[in-house]
Amino acid sequence: MTKPSDDILSRYLASQCSDSELAEIKEWISESPENARELFELEHADDIARDTIACEKEDERRSRALSRLRQRITTDVAIRKSRRRKIWLWSAAAAAIVAVLITVALPLTRAQQIHMVKITAAASPIETTLPDGSKVWLNKYTTIEYPEEFAGNRSVTLHGEAYFEVQRDTLHPFTVDGEYLDVSVLGTKFTFRSTQGDAFSFVSLVEGSVKVNETNGDGCVVLKPGQKATYDPKGHLLTVNDSETPLDAVWHDNNIPFRNATIRQIASALEQLYGMKVHVNSNVSSNATYSGAAMKYDSIDTTLNILSNTLPIEYTIANGEVWISAKKG
Repeated sequence: MTKPSDDILSRYLASQCSDSELAEIKEWISESPENARELFELEHADDIARDTIACEKEDERRSRALSRLRQRITTDVAIRKSRRRKIWLWSAAAAAIVAVLITVALPLTRAQQIHMVKITAAASPIETTLPDGSKVWLNKYTTIEYPEEFAGNRSVTLHGEAYFEVQRDTLHPFTVDGEYLDVSVLGTKFTFRSTQGDAFSFVSLVEGSVKVNETNGDGCVVLKPGQKATYDPKGHLLTVNDSETPLDAVWHDNNIPFRNATIRQIASALEQLYGMKVHVNSNVSSNATYSGAAMKYDSIDTTLNILSNTLPIEYTIANGEVWISAKKG
């Protein structure tokens, strides 16, 4: 269909469009990821513009108030010569300044009254549901923090690794704030590992579209399904690569999916799941790919035994490590 007119898009960004216009926009963005991404960029630009205007207006208001206050002080000082009058004047001025500061601080006080929810996974992954119905799986030792109720845009803070299935809401973008990266989405499935120190952070997209920003504002990318953005804090470098993204979330549902994955990619997933080093022999093809799924069992031996029935591999386990080689014959 034809892209909605600029007038309709303007009314949409101002939350003033009719039901029929909203249906037209929804139909347009459902036609292709490119359309959805274009609308997302428009919304993001509009949010920045509104924030900038709001800040400018607030600065102007404060400047005018302080200017009037200074003028009042100057006038009163010229009229009142006595020391007692001056003491009274400066006391009144100080009270007025306090009143201005209290007025400015009121929004912050109200914001601080928002009840925050903080959830931390212990030694195993857990699942939780956010106020908007979005689902989040927290990997072990991961913490997520969010308001008890979303007001306007949906925003959460992450420390660790989580898998998100975000409810789509074009009017209220969903953001995840991490240590080095921030993620903005409308509705999608992705894995986000937010680290501290020198460890790599990454965003791995399974479905939909996400925008990844460096928290320092230097880098920004929009991911497509099957892409992974990785941030190296040592080199301050954000890179994007094609990846078998479902393998990054194998820990969240005990399911090991692989779609056009190599044996080495599957071995890497097993390392994440079981915390064991998995070696892949050089005689295993690095080009052959496989698609399917396998359940994660408590024992890596059981899981490998199941996989070896469908994949051309054999394995041995010794000293807490795994060696995978090509199946003979």
